[in-house]
Order: sequence, then structure tokens, then C-alpha cells
Amino acid sequence: MALLDDVGKAIGKVSQGISDAAQAVSAAAQETMNNIERDRKERQDSEENEQAVEKEESPKNCPMCGYPFSGIAAVCPMCGYEIRNAKTAQSISNLTKEINRLNQNRNTFTDAIATKLSGRHENPTDEKIASLIQNFVVPNTKEDIIEFMILAAGYMDARFLAGKKKVSQTADIVIRAWASKFEQTYQKAKFSFGQDKDFEQIENYYNEKMEEIENERHFSLFRRKK
Repeated sequence: MALLDDVGKAIGKVSQGISDAAQAVSAAAQETMNNIERDRKERQDSEENEQAVEKEESPKNCPMCGYPFSGIAAVCPMCGYEIRNAKTAQSISNLTKEINRLNQNRNTFTDAIATKLSGRHENPTDEKIASLIQNFVVPNTKEDIIEFMILAAGYMDARFLAGKKKVSQTADIVIRAWASKFEQTYQKAKFSFGQDKDFEQIENYYNEKMEEIENERHFSLFRRKK
């Protein structure tokens, strides 16, 4: 009887193991399907963003004086009227909310299974966040640009970008996405109103972040030499 009990317990453990494995595979399969759907939506969103950028960069007339100017200009070159884009300002807030939502709904288990099955290095949630950042349409006005650069800089781990071990919990792919968009935003500001006196504030903020990264790099080299 003792032998039969042991056999029964062993069979029960095996059955439970098979059941757990089946549930894990099922969850991973569902996550994979969700990833496929997300990828499809990301491509659609990317196409829509590209169309929005093309529309944004098309020639416009100043609503104040009627002077024609490039759609990416932040101020009218004739009368100085600042073209603030309310939709862009709102989209910065929406971007932050969507990133927070993804982080709050993050499922470490299903992310790990989906990453292993797909063979990718990054997990689906971090890839989704990085994609949101990369596809975000760079703001037009000084106010929006400064707001976005402050947001991006907060996620740019200077130690990681200097080639050292990062101190934040932000994934590598997400840090690189913020850094890329930070640089893109600065370059657009420089091109749009680099001669404007107000550009100095943006340039100073950009230089401060670059100096922080460079200082981390030099500090690391100094310690190695010692």
C-alpha cells in the first residue's frame, strides 16, 4: 500500500507539472498573439505618425500676418508670432500616461516567456515603450520642446550612456530611445529657431545633459588609470 501511495503521489506531481507547463505555454502563446497584434498596431501608428509629420512640415501661413513659412518653424519669421501646437502639448501628456500604463500592467512572467519564445533580447513591454518614444512626433514650439527635453532627460541614465553600469531600473532599449529622441528634439529646435535668443535656454539644457554624460565617461577613465 505504501508503494502504491508513493506511486500515486509521484503521478500526481507529474500531472501537476504537466498542468503548470501547459498553462505557461498557453499564456506564452496568448502573449505572442498579443505581440503580433501590438506589432500590427505599431506599424499602423508609425504610418499615421509619418503622415502627421509630412502634414506638419508642409508650408503654412502665419495666422497673425499671413506670411508663408515652413511647417516646422516655431515662430513666424515676419512678425514673430509663436505657433503653439495644442495637440503636441497634449500628446506629451498622453505619451507619459501610456508609458505609465504599460509599466503598471507589466507582467514579468509572461514577458519572460514571450521573450524566450521569440528569441529577442528585450521583453515585449520595454519594446512597446521604446517604440512609443521613437514614433513620438517631435514638438514644434519652444515651450513644448523644453517640456519634452526635461521629460526625456529624466530617463537618460548618464552612467549607462557613458558606457558604465546603469543606476536606474529603466531598460537599455528605453534609455537609448529617450536619448535618441532627446538629440532629435534638440536638432529640430536648432534648425527651427537656432538664431532666436530663447534658443539659448534649450541649448544650455542640452549641454548640461551632455556634460553630465561626458563627466561620467571621464571619471570612469580616470579611475581605470589610477
